[in-house]
Amino acid sequence: MIKVVIDGKSYSANKGERLIDIILRNKIDVPHLCYEEGLSTTGSCGLCLVEIKGKGVLKACEQEVYEGMEVITESEQLEEERKKAFLFLLTYTSHPTECLFCDRYSECSGADNCLKGLDIKKGCKLCPKDGDCVIQRLAERFGLLGSNIEIKKVREKRYREINEPFFIRDYNYCLLCSKCIRVCYERRLQNSCIAYVEQEGHLIHFTEKACVFCGSCIDICPSGVFQNDESRPDTWIKSVCPYCGCGCGIELGIKDGSLVKVKGDKDGINKGELCVKGRFGISFVNSNERLKTPLLKHNGSFKPISWELALDIICKKFKENIGKIGVLGSAKLTNEENFLIQKFSRLVLKTNNVDHCARLCHSPTGVALSMSLEYSAMTNSISDVEEAKTIVVIGANPTENHPIIGLKIKRAKANGSALIVINPKRIELCEMADLWLSPAPGTDAALLTAIAKIIVENGLQDTEFIEKNVTGFNEYKDYLSSISLDEVIDICGISKEELYSAAELYAKRKPSAIYYAMGITQHLNGTQNVLAISNLAIITGNIGIRGGGINPLRGQNNVQGACDMGVLPDLLPGYKAVWKAEERIQFEQEWNEKLPAEKGLTLIEQKKAILDGRINVLYIIGENPVITDPDVEGTKEALKKVDFLLVQDIFLSDTARLADLVLPSASFAEKEGTFTNTERRVQILNKALDPPGSSMSDQEIICMIAKKMGYEKQFSYTSSEDVFQEIRKLVPEYRGITYERLRKGGIQWPCYEEEDPGTEILYKDGFKKKARLFKIDYLPKDKTTEKDYPFLLITGRSIFHFHSGTMTMKIEGLNQILPEPFVEINPTDAFKLNIKEGDQIRIISKKGEIKAKAIISEKLKEKTLFATFHFPSSPVNRLVEDDFDPLAKIPAFKAIPVNIKLLKLSH
Repeated sequence: MIKVVIDGKSYSANKGERLIDIILRNKIDVPHLCYEEGLSTTGSCGLCLVEIKGKGVLKACEQEVYEGMEVITESEQLEEERKKAFLFLLTYTSHPTECLFCDRYSECSGADNCLKGLDIKKGCKLCPKDGDCVIQRLAERFGLLGSNIEIKKVREKRYREINEPFFIRDYNYCLLCSKCIRVCYERRLQNSCIAYVEQEGHLIHFTEKACVFCGSCIDICPSGVFQNDESRPDTWIKSVCPYCGCGCGIELGIKDGSLVKVKGDKDGINKGELCVKGRFGISFVNSNERLKTPLLKHNGSFKPISWELALDIICKKFKENIGKIGVLGSAKLTNEENFLIQKFSRLVLKTNNVDHCARLCHSPTGVALSMSLEYSAMTNSISDVEEAKTIVVIGANPTENHPIIGLKIKRAKANGSALIVINPKRIELCEMADLWLSPAPGTDAALLTAIAKIIVENGLQDTEFIEKNVTGFNEYKDYLSSISLDEVIDICGISKEELYSAAELYAKRKPSAIYYAMGITQHLNGTQNVLAISNLAIITGNIGIRGGGINPLRGQNNVQGACDMGVLPDLLPGYKAVWKAEERIQFEQEWNEKLPAEKGLTLIEQKKAILDGRINVLYIIGENPVITDPDVEGTKEALKKVDFLLVQDIFLSDTARLADLVLPSASFAEKEGTFTNTERRVQILNKALDPPGSSMSDQEIICMIAKKMGYEKQFSYTSSEDVFQEIRKLVPEYRGITYERLRKGGIQWPCYEEEDPGTEILYKDGFKKKARLFKIDYLPKDKTTEKDYPFLLITGRSIFHFHSGTMTMKIEGLNQILPEPFVEINPTDAFKLNIKEGDQIRIISKKGEIKAKAIISEKLKEKTLFATFHFPSSPVNRLVEDDFDPLAKIPAFKAIPVNIKLLKLSH
């Protein structure tokens, strides 16, 4: 640390810091426009002038501090020089000057100066910054507002406006500060997304198709180049993004009881940054398609009914079918609501037939990590990625599906981390990877076991860690020695040289972290895949250390929380086994009633139980299995056959359309509660809006039904905090977390005491029980190609839509960017089949077929296709069979044998 004297007062600073940082940190009034903390410096605006003793008048953004530096920031000379710089800026650039003649603080007296000739007394809407304009603030500072200066004349616009999905780009407002270019290139690492070009002798900037609409340019622009019709909020309410498992903090801008704007919370794990969905995809809460009242199906059509009648119907059906009811919870709901769902199922409905969408995404993670370690959760923190020396991304596409984590991986690579990408498709991260391995789909267990074999046979394992923390290593070593490396290479299609390179990078360049997602789990051997990942991390000692770990990327905002809360057919909250009396007893004592001890049915098993008459009633809360489950037609058949289908949602989803009764629930923005993100961080969301019509939170609805069925005492909660207090009693890992603490910031479980800060890294202080290694059944279990189905279809997500589209497809801009389903196909395959870009094609499997637009892509190998599953008009899961992993009961979504037929030419 050094000392710097500014205006006669001493300030502490770090050696090498820029003077402007010290000035801004201490709220010293020095004007600036082109400077932004954390970005490179251009000095183009010339406004941050200061006087440095012995050096003269200089730009503060270009000066590094040094011991004894003496600075003056206030003088008539400095202010006059700053004013000259400001006038030059306005003269040189294209920014309109009419806004300088608008008095922001009183009724306008300058309507004659208005470019549009508006009656500004009624409220001027010309300013793209809605009055929050740095140009007006600076003009006011320098005494130029309304003054008769040379630049007072109204300018003709030089450039046409450019319409984008979420905003208009108007370069007439550009001040050439280059902030948008720098934030895009330096902070978001979007190469060539924005750049300067010269047009008619003037510099402007433009956006190419590489833009992913993260909105950072909008946040950082001081002058309104990026314009939209969002109103200026009256208040900001902190919340948590309802999309992927990153758990980004957001702030909801509210005006007149409506959501008008969203920005990133700088105190969140995202540090204020967002992806396109988090920034522009939240307005689904305003949709006029929201459910507002209970709907009863009558003669094939829905009619609104009262809540009283709805409750009467529900309770009658439930009471008549106790023991023959299935329940599906949701990873979109809060922890409190999911806790109540499983409590309602077990206590009121007397069944463990309760499950949720984790069954279809990360159930192998839950099974495998609880077998090999202790907790079925991400071992490390999201922030750790930037401390990893080697990063392995396998079966995941973070820049599309977990964009903020993907961004951190890109930054880590840019700062020197080694990057290994293992994916059959060439994703964005492959472009910067040190090593890209492209195995045959479904062969990850073989590849990972081969890498483990190379590590052990070459003595690259962490012997000290193994001796202290691991059981069964000698047996595992013997198992590896029995494996033929050539056989494994033949299975996965990766060369020996590539495998050796991966093994050496991962084992030698520690700490090493593995990040994986559904490309690993959604296979018939998904549990074996996760065990193979766990084996690698254990033998190299990459557990319990910062920058290392096993890091599953959860697909929805509260998948981790829903699992923690026991929305599972075999596990109570806190992962207590339903079949073990000693683990049930605490819940029975708390709820004052015996609970069912028999394991329940998974969501796939529930569907089969409906078809064979073992389940008569199905209660679905916040899920859309008609699109997200495998074997779509079989799912529809089951939902149509069930005697009574009750669906609770915010929209009339494809599943809700099949229901007998639909209940309108509140969105995340209309209730209080907590979510637990992919790094085990419990975060609070605050109510920002009232639910539309007579809709209610899922907590209120569940409690109403329970009370109506005679469980008044067990479901009498006055708030979500009341429910959380019960969670704290029953789930030790949440015991030390309180709402009061969460209002100051998220906390990672396990957190056993209120003084406990939470756990950033699992197993940092060792293991309660030693880590276990497992022999891997590495032979692929997924269906393979055959004569009639010669292609393998792999599925995934797009950054522009989410899950079954129930939320994102209510957003016009997202539909504009990605309006229809598509299937990517290798150019060689397309040529052989005479398929051109944009042609409509049929994709056919043994279970069914879909139609989609062909996209020719070199990102895929021959005989491999890729499609997203978002579009109800083309439900990809119609092609998926409902065979499943024997341990985790997850279907094989990721490798589907299909054929292609040309349907319609685009040319």
